[in-house]
Amino acid sequence: MWVHGLGGSNNSFLTNSVHHQSKYLMKSIRGVYDKGDDAKACSAKIKNQFESGFGNGSSQPTNICISHSFGGLVARTLEKGNADKGQTQNFGGQILVHSPQGGAQFAANYQNGFFDKKFAEVFNKITKPFKADIIDEVEMLIATPLLVIGGTSIDVLTFDDIANILAVFWGINNLEGTEASWLFKAYAENIDFNDKPKITDLVPDSDLMNELRDFDSPGQLITIYGAEERNIVHRLVSSLSVKPGSNTLDIVSDEKDIFSPFEGLFELNFNINRGLGIAADISGANFVRKLFTSHNTPFHERARLWREGKDYLNGGLETDWLILIGAVGYTVQKVSITQMTPECKNKLDGLEILLEDFHKNGEFKNRDDVQNAINNLIHNSGCYENGSTEIEIPYNKPNDGVVLTESQQAAGGILFENINCNHFEAVNTKVLSENFINIFQEGARGAGWYVTPLR
Repeated sequence: MWVHGLGGSNNSFLTNSVHHQSKYLMKSIRGVYDKGDDAKACSAKIKNQFESGFGNGSSQPTNICISHSFGGLVARTLEKGNADKGQTQNFGGQILVHSPQGGAQFAANYQNGFFDKKFAEVFNKITKPFKADIIDEVEMLIATPLLVIGGTSIDVLTFDDIANILAVFWGINNLEGTEASWLFKAYAENIDFNDKPKITDLVPDSDLMNELRDFDSPGQLITIYGAEERNIVHRLVSSLSVKPGSNTLDIVSDEKDIFSPFEGLFELNFNINRGLGIAADISGANFVRKLFTSHNTPFHERARLWREGKDYLNGGLETDWLILIGAVGYTVQKVSITQMTPECKNKLDGLEILLEDFHKNGEFKNRDDVQNAINNLIHNSGCYENGSTEIEIPYNKPNDGVVLTESQQAAGGILFENINCNHFEAVNTKVLSENFINIFQEGARGAGWYVTPLR
């Protein structure tokens, strides 16, 4: 039985289910549950599908349930429901793939509004250069070809070329972050990611998490966990565009296809604005504009914004995402410091207030004396003492881009690792296929319930 995760469908495990049914002596059923149901309601539907699909064989000790993400909570809830009712278990064992058995901080942030706030912040950072009304500035220039320097090459761009490019950028990015967050959640609702009952179950320390934390699975348990090391956001976004098929087990995302063109647009606009700024410097447009408006043309500043935008895509975006999913932790370290004594600090504060008063009213006549007194305090070794303080040092917790590795491992059992694998492509990676080969053909560390002969 293959059970999909949040936002998935019975096609999520299509690649693996078709492949393994043809390769091994294995009958595959891909389960499906409905939007709007919590884990307990979902587990009841999976149980019915399994029993109708296998009939008298629905409680054999060789039965395997393989589940991804939220599906792992559904499957374990099914087991717990059977145990609570004294019923025979449907599965002799389970294989959990990237399943948040300790909960997902991302779900908590989604529920408590932190997601909305952070999403708006991220959106505004990315669209900041778009929102500068560059077209108005371009219209000030004479409609003649311009030499725009880009890297080592020099391209000839006409006014129309520049205006068309910038018009596209302006037209698609006139939203504020809060509006963009609302639209994202509406889209997430449409594709079943914004499913409140399931998100409630996924929150760490939810009622479901507390119940499963104390539940000891009656069958064998294998946990396949994964973690990313770099380009987490890039891999996540690109993997969402990858659809499972039936011809290969090595369907993985290619973040370069998604993000490289986007980064190229930022680079292009940086070069365009830098070129326009140089042209304005050379042509005297800056002089004319400043004469009438007291401001230079803003192209150099906008070039800086485009460059900042590209740098944010390369690094800052990933940091913000790690914060959003709770993957940024802090360790406290005590360090030695040298600090000014309270007595000297009070004197220094008073003298600096005097200087500030002088700058405000311009009537203070002993300015030099005050400045000398400040310098004497700063350079007086008797005004300093040794001490210590505690500082917080950030570090990244291992994660697959959505769920922390420690949460994936929380159910225990025999552990297998998906190397450098993000959450959404987990069901299709070659590494997962290799793990299945070890599990189905060789067994793992002596436990043999899941050894499945080749056809």
